[in-house]
Formats: sequence, C-alpha cells, structure tokens
Amino acid sequence: MFKLPNLSLFFFIFLVFVSQIRTDQQFSKKVVLVTGGTTGIGFEIAKTFAQNGAYVTITGRDKWIKYYNGTHAVFNINQDPLVIMSGGHARFIKNNVIDNDSVKSLIDDIVKTYGTLDIAINNAGILGYQGKIHTIPESIPFSEEHDPILTNLIGTYNCMYHEVKYWKDSNKTGIIVNVSARDGLSGTQGLSMYSASKYGIIGLTKSVAAEFLVGPPDIRVNAIAPGAVDTFLLRNQANYAINNQQYWEADFLLDTSTLWQEYKKNVTESLASHEIQKTNDIVESVLFLSSKEASFVSGMVWSIDDGQDAI
Repeated sequence: MFKLPNLSLFFFIFLVFVSQIRTDQQFSKKVVLVTGGTTGIGFEIAKTFAQNGAYVTITGRDKWIKYYNGTHAVFNINQDPLVIMSGGHARFIKNNVIDNDSVKSLIDDIVKTYGTLDIAINNAGILGYQGKIHTIPESIPFSEEHDPILTNLIGTYNCMYHEVKYWKDSNKTGIIVNVSARDGLSGTQGLSMYSASKYGIIGLTKSVAAEFLVGPPDIRVNAIAPGAVDTFLLRNQANYAINNQQYWEADFLLDTSTLWQEYKKNVTESLASHEIQKTNDIVESVLFLSSKEASFVSGMVWSIDDGQDAI
C-alpha cells in the first residue's frame, strides 16, 4: 500500500484545508450576524463564515446549556484550523429575538464593535408545540417558551427591522438571509404553529425585498427553506411522533438513542435520497446568497428539501 511520508501528508492536509477557503476572500473581514448560532444550521453557517475570514457574532438564549451553549460554540469555531488560518473569529452575545429592545442593543453593539454590519442571517427558531390544532392548550399561543410564531416570525421581524433601519439610516449596503423551512412552503399536519411561522418568514422576506428593489441603499433579502436536517430540532420531533411527548419534556436525543434511530428510519424512507441532510449541506446556499455572485438575487426562497416541495 502506498504510504505518504509525514511531510507530504502534512502538505496534503494543508492543501485540503486551503481548498475549502474561497480563493477570492470576499467574506474576509466582513461583519456577520447569525442569530440562533449556537447549534444546528446556525452554528454551521457561523463556522463557515469564520472559516472564510468573517467576523461573526452569534446569538442564542443559552437555554439548553446541557447540550450546547454560546461559550462552547465560539470556542469550537475559534479553535478551527481554517478559522485561525483565515483570520476570522466568532463571539457570542446572549440574546432573545422576541425582545425588540434586546435586538436593538445587539445591532448597536455589533456596529460599535466592528464599525458596521454587512450580512445578517436570521436563523433563530424553535419547533414549538406539536399536535393537531384542536389539541393545542390555550396557554401555548403567545407563550415565549412554546409558541414558534413569537420566536420564529416576530423574532425575525424584530431582527429585520433593526438590521434594515441601520443600513437605511447609514446609507449602507446590506444582505439578509432568513431561515424558513420546507414547512413554510407546504403545510405539515401537527405543526400548524411552526408552519405558520415559517410561511410568515417567507412573506416577510418577499415584502422587504420588494421595498428595496430600487435603492439606495442596496439591500438584498432572500430566504432558504431546508427540509429534514439532522439537528436537535428534528431529532426531538421523535418524542412526539413515537411517544406522543412534547420535545421539551424529555432529554435531547443523541446518536445512540434507539428512539432517534427509529424515527430516523421513518424519515429517511420518505425522502427521495433516503438520506437526512447534514447541516453542512445547507451552508453553501447561504454563502451564495450572501456573495457578490448573487448581486442580482433578491426576494428569492431557496428550497433545500430533497424535492419535497415538488410533491
């Protein structure tokens, strides 16, 4: 068997690392906000921007610190070899997007720290209560912990309001990518509140994009709509699907969980590829929509759902 010498192996690994960094360095020193960036899709987006030299602020409520938290997330990002090599970095600010004043303070802090804000990825979201609409307890709507319309839709609105206001007031170019979902393109039984919140994000995206069809300033607004992605949010749907248990009533499901393995099998059988997406399968779409190559793209919803929206 052919065996590379140690020096050659090191050089080979170095080339692999370098090949993953965009050669035009267009994200180098760009100031990026990723809400809900401590885990899942948001974490992967934040890490990839930092790997390409961006200065990234991630936010989160730090509610499930047993499984993930902001301090751990930025440590993992800042220790990544590609991040170190590119000069990017990440920091964490605890923030609840439902709180409008808190979001304003967040944007003010980013601008004070870095002098500007270039790209905003509005990703913060929760699954919320699962069940047919007539079974939802009256205490759930407008509950901060369990109502996805508050976090997903109103939270995204709050972020967009202050992001756009900063760019408009300072006459600066800005880019927004909102994270909707496949459930925002077609209804999903048992997830009426979640689906409504993601439909709303698409409406926000298209409406605000239309407001800036003619600048200045040049503000582009797009959204992505992922399907089944291996995150804690997807995994804990298994609690309800199999045990009729709401996701916050049980421990998060790890790889070794038989409950997750059973649910994973059910989900994959419904997909054309028979494979659940990984978070890094989503990132390239976000980077494209944030790039100069997408300069003429605004008001678009990019479906990344293994063709589920076509059904």
